[in-house]
Amino acid sequence: MGRQKLPSGEQREVKTTFRMTEAESEALRWHADRFGLTVSEFIRIQLAPVAMEVMGGQDNV
Repeated sequence: MGRQKLPSGEQREVKTTFRMTEAESEALRWHADRFGLTVSEFIRIQLAPVAMEVMGGQDNV
């Protein structure tokens, strides 16, 4: 069964958990702080678009 596409312009909230080392966690916090963002905001604003590009525009990011 395929994933349903959302109507254009609609968004949904997705919660997930990342496994990472302490060093990776610290680096993520450091980068988020540089931009004045929370870690969640940093992931959503800075990393998600890059992940979409790397994955060829797949909508499961």
